[in-house]
Amino acid sequence: MRSISVESTKRKACRVVLSFVALFSLFVVVSLSPSWFSSFGQNKLETLAEDSWMTGEESGFEIFGINRRDRLDRWRKFQRNVENKIQHHVHRVEAVEMERNWTSWLSPRAAVTIWRPYRGNHEDIANWNAVSCYLTHRKVWQQVAQFQRPGIVFEDDAVIRRNHLVRYRFLAELEQVFSQIPKAVIFLGYLSTQSLEGFPWVPVTQVSQHYLDITGNSVMGTHAYAISPQAAAFLLNASLPVEVQIDAFICNTAFLYPHELHILVRRKSKFQQAFHVSDIQSICFRCLFPYETPKYFIAIAIFVVVTIVVGCLHIPLTKRQAICQYLLKRYPNISCYWLKDDIYRWLSLLQRKRMGFWDRE
Repeated sequence: MRSISVESTKRKACRVVLSFVALFSLFVVVSLSPSWFSSFGQNKLETLAEDSWMTGEESGFEIFGINRRDRLDRWRKFQRNVENKIQHHVHRVEAVEMERNWTSWLSPRAAVTIWRPYRGNHEDIANWNAVSCYLTHRKVWQQVAQFQRPGIVFEDDAVIRRNHLVRYRFLAELEQVFSQIPKAVIFLGYLSTQSLEGFPWVPVTQVSQHYLDITGNSVMGTHAYAISPQAAAFLLNASLPVEVQIDAFICNTAFLYPHELHILVRRKSKFQQAFHVSDIQSICFRCLFPYETPKYFIAIAIFVVVTIVVGCLHIPLTKRQAICQYLLKRYPNISCYWLKDDIYRWLSLLQRKRMGFWDRE
């Protein structure tokens, strides 16, 4: 009997370990090829009607796509997913390469945060890739101001949300919004820590059926947004020195100058990011973790923690009770008395279950 129980325990442990190894391997594969993962199922996008978009010179828009020099593969995927769907020529803007001589461009705050080993909040400039991202969007604003036509800016990880491919004239609707509010930045894809109602003292105005004016609130994400030439020129004049992340800069500027710049969002974001890793920003899940940790270290940490938890759950009941009793005796002056009471209650519950099990036997 003992050999059978030992064998069954080993098999159970092997199954648990193998399942977590499989999950970890899947995470690594997805992290290595995010563009492939995001393009999975994109063939359903081909049903988009050609008359859903305004095309060519009819739109009155200039559309820009940001792409790194060494990632032309991502540009080809972007062309298949976005450029072909909107039926509009997209100007490729090469991302500004990261350099180390940009210290003179940084504000005193950014000059401190860029050398920190951690990222305190979303606004912080925590590495040189963030400076590259900032200057690349600034480069696009210069072209928008030069063309004197509204621009739509995409990063090459932007994809069209499948659930929102409805038949409406997307560019015509944007043009109507810009005619009402000429100094505006419209986020077509975004994340927000606040609801669209925002703070109680910040009014939210409904501009049209799909768009809200949320000037004074903060949104995150510059993978897809529209900007007017007036807004681009105003942001250019205030863009240096570099102090915070590019999306935080846009929202903060609108908060400080609400009569000069408006922030609008679409009720249901039209575009999303293919993956949480950007070619310009070098961190995965960058807003969820306090440290600039590579994604593989994060995966290993999650794997280790889950393995420890599962291992603890497989500890025999008697050993679990002995460990808890030892900890309570070792640290009798627990500051949180409710925690100690919960531990005692849990131990008594386990004891009753054991006694009931013995009675049935």
